[in-house]
Amino acid sequence: MKKVVIVTGTPHPNGTSLQLADAFEKGAKAAGNDVYRFDAGLREDEMKFLHLDAGESTIHDDDVISNEVMPKLLDADVVVLVTSLYYYGINAQLK
Repeated sequence: MKKVVIVTGTPHPNGTSLQLADAFEKGAKAAGNDVYRFDAGLREDEMKFLHLDAGESTIHDDDVISNEVMPKLLDADVVVLVTSLYYYGINAQLK
């Protein structure tokens, strides 16, 4: 069993990128893999993890990226990045 992390960046809840991620996730789970998925484009409030204080940026203690996503990424056997393709580049949410 592999640890699979899927990170999506599209802000379109019914878009083709999320449909692709859904199909991959379904297949990975059916094959018996441990799957973690983070939909960055759909979690706007949690993505505001930088706090500017006196000209310095700090990370909140409840930062979902540092506390949840990064440990999963570091422990993963397979990382799948799913993004909408705008002008042949990765969208900002996934970056």
